[in-house]
Amino acid sequence: MAEKVQVNFKVDQHLSDTLSRLVHWMPSAGKDRSNVLRYLLRRAAFLAFESPYTLAEHRVFFYVAGNGDEFRLSIERIAINVDLRGLPKALRMDSRKVDRFLRHQKDTGEQLSKVRDDWLVNHFGLWDREYPDSPPLVSEVDRVGVFAKSASLAAPLPGRSSLIREIILGVRQPVAERSALVADDPEDLKERVGVVITAPTQRLEIVVVVDLDLFATDGMVRRGAALDFQLRDLERLPFAVGIPDDIAPSWAGGKVRVEGDDKDPRRARRRRAGPSAYKAKEEAEALERAKESIDFLQARLRSLVGASSIADGLPVVDSASAAAYLPQLHRPREYLFGRLVWDSPFLGVEACVSWPRLRAGFQLPG
Repeated sequence: MAEKVQVNFKVDQHLSDTLSRLVHWMPSAGKDRSNVLRYLLRRAAFLAFESPYTLAEHRVFFYVAGNGDEFRLSIERIAINVDLRGLPKALRMDSRKVDRFLRHQKDTGEQLSKVRDDWLVNHFGLWDREYPDSPPLVSEVDRVGVFAKSASLAAPLPGRSSLIREIILGVRQPVAERSALVADDPEDLKERVGVVITAPTQRLEIVVVVDLDLFATDGMVRRGAALDFQLRDLERLPFAVGIPDDIAPSWAGGKVRVEGDDKDPRRARRRRAGPSAYKAKEEAEALERAKESIDFLQARLRSLVGASSIADGLPVVDSASAAAYLPQLHRPREYLFGRLVWDSPFLGVEACVSWPRLRAGFQLPG
């Protein structure tokens, strides 16, 4: 059990400015919006000082390969407020996939084993020094979880004020599993990835890349495909409260069509996408961040081949499996990209990025 020590969390200047703008803005807001934002404000203030840790930065990268495989890289820069013996973490598969599986399957024994095998990679690591060049304090692989992967990341943490936690996940074709079912829900018309804000966070960044080869068999969807972002509440319903522009998340993204080498910017044509207009500079920064994220994810996954988990001493990944999915990790010739940045995001809200799914009757390539 964690022993309570003096809280070293201090409200940073940005958070202070954000709260000031919210309080100043509320009297002019509608009653419903004002009540919801007051609740979020009280909850955020309470958890910021009671949380065992806060996140100075949370960066998440999602990569959807042309064959439907989905990868997630999460990097959290953690400021510790109490003496801890570990930093447990759990991440679940898309809730819609889990719900549909449980609803439609009768004999689940063999199917559950198949779902477990659909996890291509899962790795949890904790650093207190140079990341990722130095060895982690502890690393762990969940070899049991079916619909979720978790790790205790137990390590001697007393006296440490900051840490970096990295989580790498890869799952085989969750897009195919979802699009194979009847679209009786409007939300089934879109694929979606998201990050739930569960700890006080100073800065959230989400970068998403979707290989357009995903739509190789569905030309109509491919031509009109674009990324969009949405905020969802604790019940995963669309967040209906209007947020002032100066504290709302910023979004930039688009589509890259490349006739030759995508490293040549003169051969890349980009169009604007998203819920609002944004400057060309922001779009260019989003594209550059997308390219950097692809390269970094590829390097991190390659570093896991041949490595062993510190927790149990067993290999992190199967070499044969890695040889199959690593070729999928590259800068696509044509792809959707998007970047969401949110300073002091609201706790309990899920920041989602979505794109059109394949129409009924259209299959993934290969």
